[in-house]
Amino acid sequence: MDMKFIFIILMLSKALVDAKLNFWRDFASPWKPIINYLFLNDPGLIRVRKSIEVKTEINNVTTLDFIGLVERYNYSAEEHYVTTEDGYNLVIHRISGSPLIINNQRKKKVVFFQHGLFCSSDSWVTIGPNKDLGTWQSNNVLLLIRFKIILLFKQQSKITKYKK
Repeated sequence: MDMKFIFIILMLSKALVDAKLNFWRDFASPWKPIINYLFLNDPGLIRVRKSIEVKTEINNVTTLDFIGLVERYNYSAEEHYVTTEDGYNLVIHRISGSPLIINNQRKKKVVFFQHGLFCSSDSWVTIGPNKDLGTWQSNNVLLLIRFKIILLFKQQSKITKYKK
């Protein structure tokens, strides 16, 4: 057997055990506990933009969101909530300017980045300026958050399916 397949089976088994999936109770929707486990939607979670906003007691670690990560290095960042014509909710982050560019008002070409599976737009800016592709190309960067789509859908009572 392929090692990737074995790894996927082991990770899925771990997620099922950690999610405490009860097949009899959750038979109608067996993916819901897995999605809830992989994509946390805890109302107690706090969005942190600046590291001084929260006290950390475990290993002195503060987790910043996308805006906090980008603004930590004096880049300007925006967060936009978009609903498409067919009802999908998207969250788009934009890095609109760099502290390294003196004239930030000139017309800029757009660069669009899409992260991979189980990642977020944070993965394009975690290392820091001039090291990440998101900040290196920071003239006018748009980053789509695919995993937050699932979080937004979980809050809606009805999910609109795309129809051609």
